[in-house]
Amino acid sequence: MNCPGMNHDLLVEWAAGRLSPAEKAIIERHLGECAPCREAAEAQRAVWNALDQWQPAPVSDNFDQRLYARIAAAEAESAWDRFWRGLAQAFSWKIAFSLAGACAVLLAIMLLRAPLTIPGPSTVSAQKAIDIDQVESALDDVDMLEQLGTAVPVQSHQKPDSGS
Repeated sequence: MNCPGMNHDLLVEWAAGRLSPAEKAIIERHLGECAPCREAAEAQRAVWNALDQWQPAPVSDNFDQRLYARIAAAEAESAWDRFWRGLAQAFSWKIAFSLAGACAVLLAIMLLRAPLTIPGPSTVSAQKAIDIDQVESALDDVDMLEQLGTAVPVQSHQKPDSGS
């Protein structure tokens, strides 16, 4: 009911039968003209009729005795017992399983989005950076030594004989 001409609280009061005759006449006149308000009024009237027909369950004869016995037992219980009982009631396996499931889903997403390649040793970092100017300078030095007739020692990569 979104009627600007009707207050919902007045409609509830009308259904409960708590309005003055003048207010009741105004509401009923509006309900005769406005279909959405009429439907809401019928729903309110059905609720109040159901409440009028409801019969509460009778209270047992020893209700007060049982109530006071439970209150006394609760007061006699130690603070630690109340703490642990409250903690056990607050902890729910549903919450724990939900949290574990959410963690599993996040882990699966992280694993699926991670790259599948295993990083190996980088070839760039394993090699020494060679400066072109140094190489050129070294070659010039070798040429100059050859021109001077100085023998350039050749480094051998062979292992020396072990006595053959």
